[in-house]
Amino acid sequence: MRKILSLALVLGGLTSALLGCSDDSDENSSGASGAAGSGGGAAGNPGDDGKEDQVYPEAAGPALGEMKAGWNEIQPGGETACSKGSPFRFFVRPGASDKVVVEFSGGGACWNDATCPLAAAASVFTETVETPDYVGDEAKAKGINDHSRADNPVKDWTHVFIGYCTGDIHTGNNTRTYTDPNSKEQVTINHKGAANARAVLSWVFKNFQDPQQVLVTGCSAGGYGATFWAPHVKRRYKQSKIYHFSDAAAGVVSPSFFAEINESWKPQGVYPSYIPGSDPSVKANLSSFYNAVGAFFPDMPMAQYNTLKDGTQALYFNFVTGQDAGAWSKLMLGEMDAIRASSKNFSSYVAPGDTHCAIPNDDFYKAAAGDKTLAAWLGEMLQDKKPENIACPECK
Repeated sequence: MRKILSLALVLGGLTSALLGCSDDSDENSSGASGAAGSGGGAAGNPGDDGKEDQVYPEAAGPALGEMKAGWNEIQPGGETACSKGSPFRFFVRPGASDKVVVEFSGGGACWNDATCPLAAAASVFTETVETPDYVGDEAKAKGINDHSRADNPVKDWTHVFIGYCTGDIHTGNNTRTYTDPNSKEQVTINHKGAANARAVLSWVFKNFQDPQQVLVTGCSAGGYGATFWAPHVKRRYKQSKIYHFSDAAAGVVSPSFFAEINESWKPQGVYPSYIPGSDPSVKANLSSFYNAVGAFFPDMPMAQYNTLKDGTQALYFNFVTGQDAGAWSKLMLGEMDAIRASSKNFSSYVAPGDTHCAIPNDDFYKAAAGDKTLAAWLGEMLQDKKPENIACPECK
């Protein structure tokens, strides 16, 4: 998370407000943000496995074959929007025509009166799509975005990077007004992450008719985006190999969190209604979502990476529960155990330390636990070899 020290200073005195404030002042947007403009080019792909609840807009932007080498920017317009109305953007780096990485950007979140009014002051979440440095200069690329490295398991793949600016972990379908508990000033946020994600996936579905492999990934808020959207990608590409990998998005939150975001963000249209038990608010944990998806799509590998004392995840956990990093670590390990116990297609990598996110930087190529780098570990999954569960001695 950006400017985490600033965030701690600003929110440090608001724990009680964060726990107890209500969001009575809201403006709920009407209509489903992803339902408008359901043109034939990339409309949803109804099947026989449940209600079709993902209607995609007509794909916007140049075709893959028309793009220049290196990174290309697309502003799809339509129903897409950032939190304060600035344009939503995504980026595409052409590569293989049958292998594609769909990467969701991180960038924080807000969901109530204590967090949303502080977006600008404390970088609780990014309000506009930030263009990554490597888009203009690939020499600055690191981690999974560095396509020059021989040890990058997706170095030759087409890479789609989904910008983030809505504070809703890529799932929202609501416009809401929040009130600062101290100043009483109001701020209106477009939680339109679902519309933005659908616009990108529409472009992917149009340009990759029958891909061999698709990796759906992201770190932090992007890790949650990858988790919630991967089953929809899998449902679209029934004959393709789809892989899910979430970095630093363990879902260890307060028991009321998923119920709160159902009210603030209205993400219910992203929860796959065709998968029984996939609404995480029912059991108040993310492991229930993983287990429901794992049971429905047993041939879709799923994986998570976390550090034992992730400073950013533990800080947000402290804000909403008052509990310390040790409590977060214990619950995180418990969640990993719960998913592995019920989902045989799930693998986890838990590293020592307190860093947040590995795939956007060169920690991706360092052996954090044992002698296997995260890049090599992920590479095994992409070679259809189920990676072993890795945890440092103190992480078990």
